[in-house]
Amino acid sequence: YAIVLLEINRAIKKLAYNEISIEGNENSITIIGDSTKYVAPILGEANTLKSMPEIAFENTWTTKQNDFLDGSSKMTLVNNESIKLYIEDNKLMMKSAAQVRKAETEICDAPDCKAEVFISKKLLANSLIQSNDDITLSIGNDLPLTFHTEKQGLKIRTVIAPRVGDNY
Repeated sequence: YAIVLLEINRAIKKLAYNEISIEGNENSITIIGDSTKYVAPILGEANTLKSMPEIAFENTWTTKQNDFLDGSSKMTLVNNESIKLYIEDNKLMMKSAAQVRKAETEICDAPDCKAEVFISKKLLANSLIQSNDDITLSIGNDLPLTFHTEKQGLKIRTVIAPRVGDNY
């Protein structure tokens, strides 16, 4: 089932002061934090696509979620809207640039291939959480960035569409 990840992420950040619990059923997900309960629909019956289309990626590997989050936070040094993710010399790189300013960092080892994609800096930052859990990344030229993680039986797949064009 699909849920609106940014909505859930925002709710968790607002409610998770001391303790949080997440419950779900076929129709909704409930987040309870302190004395507040937040309910969001699961989009299984929404008037949208029945499911995400399957996208064939040739470049998939696993790293730590914190490595990806650290790289994303470094990109805030440059005030712009997008990040370029690319593979160079078997390393996943992240770059952000605006006029004469540029930030570039190595995220992790990557497969031996050529791939690059521009994505929204804000969407990426809102999709990641502080965790040393493994995250499986998939990247391709002009394909969405996808990452998968699993924690205590909960499987999360995030898909971030590429930005159109090849500029920051």
